[in-house]
Amino acid sequence: MRFLWPSLTWIILTSRFWAAQPTWPSSIDELEDVMFLGSGYKSRGFSSFVTPCSYSEHGPGRQAAAEWVQTAFHDMATTDIFYETKGSVHGGIDASLAFELNSGENIGSGLYTSLVTYARFFNSRLSISDLVALGVYTGVRACGGPAIPMRGGRIDATLAGPMGVPQPQNGIGQFTNQFMRMGYSKDDMIAMTACGHTLGGVHSDSFDDIVVPGTVRSDYQLFDGTEEFDNQIATRYINGPDINPLSVGVSKRRKKNSDFQVFSSDNNVTLKAMMNPTTFDAMCISILQRMIETVHPSAMLSDIIEPYEIKPSGLQLTLLSAGASFEFSGDIRVRTTVRKASQIGSVQILYKDINGFTVRSPIETKQAGKARGFDDNFTFYSFRTDIPILTSISSFAVTVVSTSSGNQVYDNNGKWFPISDSVRSLITTPVKMTITQKIPRNEGYPTPSPVPSLVSTSVTMIQEGIMGPYTLYSGSSTISSTVGVKYDVISGRYSDSFKDAEDLGDTCEIPDRHPLISNSSSSFSYIYSSDTSTKSKYGSSPVDISVTTAQPEPRELKPQHIGLDKLFKPTMSTERT
Repeated sequence: MRFLWPSLTWIILTSRFWAAQPTWPSSIDELEDVMFLGSGYKSRGFSSFVTPCSYSEHGPGRQAAAEWVQTAFHDMATTDIFYETKGSVHGGIDASLAFELNSGENIGSGLYTSLVTYARFFNSRLSISDLVALGVYTGVRACGGPAIPMRGGRIDATLAGPMGVPQPQNGIGQFTNQFMRMGYSKDDMIAMTACGHTLGGVHSDSFDDIVVPGTVRSDYQLFDGTEEFDNQIATRYINGPDINPLSVGVSKRRKKNSDFQVFSSDNNVTLKAMMNPTTFDAMCISILQRMIETVHPSAMLSDIIEPYEIKPSGLQLTLLSAGASFEFSGDIRVRTTVRKASQIGSVQILYKDINGFTVRSPIETKQAGKARGFDDNFTFYSFRTDIPILTSISSFAVTVVSTSSGNQVYDNNGKWFPISDSVRSLITTPVKMTITQKIPRNEGYPTPSPVPSLVSTSVTMIQEGIMGPYTLYSGSSTISSTVGVKYDVISGRYSDSFKDAEDLGDTCEIPDRHPLISNSSSSFSYIYSSDTSTKSKYGSSPVDISVTTAQPEPRELKPQHIGLDKLFKPTMSTERT
């Protein structure tokens, strides 16, 4: 069946052109941004930690890309598909590794520092375990390897799993049994080992009985002599010279040559097949995808993540002229990989009002900046326009006007891109604010978990007074820092969520121009402001977040339209002691 591998490669590498476009907003939107916006305008910078392939922020003798692949394997390796009959836990890619760093099986600083990096991107919409999986896609791609299909939806563990990570001193029988427990055959074991060990090597400070200190540069011996993702691990093993420290040298004399034991367990059949670069890539795509999709049965993984052709970004509504109109602004992200930015004449927005009627005059945009990932380019088009508050806006579509061929309309799979300025209801419901912070963990000795807990605090907002047609509600909470803090405002079944507390201190209230942020299908509009006299550099000093939201009495905006608008006003100041 090995002759099928080249065909498999073609199918996987070209699948993007046949994939259905996601509908916005989606549960994987945060992951999609981190995955594809590597550099440039509005980039997330995740790939910068492994670019170039040889790079590590921790200096010589380290390769972050290899450590990211290693981290995923160590996280997955305690999987037990027979967990139900044993009364054990299933495991898989679940970030339980964060609680297993003291087990004696997870040696080396790369596992810890990888999790520290992932913790920077961790939030309520992006799990550590999804970041562990994304690290495989990113590390492999940064080193010239193929794109490993990526899904989202993994669930983070809250405690350590069982022991069971394969160790160099294990015999082939134990290796085979361990991989069988994970759900993999002997052929899978060989492929996963080769695909994992095409990157990285062995450090003498972790395994001085495999790499003798002082014998190689930076006391770090590469598996195959290269830092790139290639099939040298196979060709050197078969044709020589084999320099793999887990195959030859000291490890052989000390019976810790685990790669040799694994590779030779099928009489080298798999490694000989992997000498073909196309076969090598195809086998690695398959086995590494299976590795990162080894999850607890309760985890419902998404479809394979593809970049949006069109994706809204940073949408904002701003109340103007004492409530007579809104300013609608933001960016439209256009994928310009196949269709180049130079082939786009303009990008226009066609929107519907709150009654569903299409407004004839389109909103014009202008190019704001460009971003790129490993395989895709993106161009952002910004816009800013006024919309009457009585008719408002409910959704929009995007037209890409070509310089040569016909125009193309993107309507979000027929649903249009939703945007809302207010909650429409006749019943006033309680208003709450929820603040989610990253709190360091203390579990683990001597190495505590590098992954923080997400801790949410709920504040019931109380009625404060009247401002024009609005009834004001307010609430406040003190946090240690604004870094990484998200907050939500909730009223009944409506909410506006995932707001960044760091943005509050950078926005000042301007007379007659009040920013009202609207996030995707947000049901809240809000005003926010900060007192410039209390701004400071927020370090470890406590910070107060105060939020004021308003609900007017139900009023008739137009025939058969009753509105209950929400006006939201966060403020920030340093706590006084």
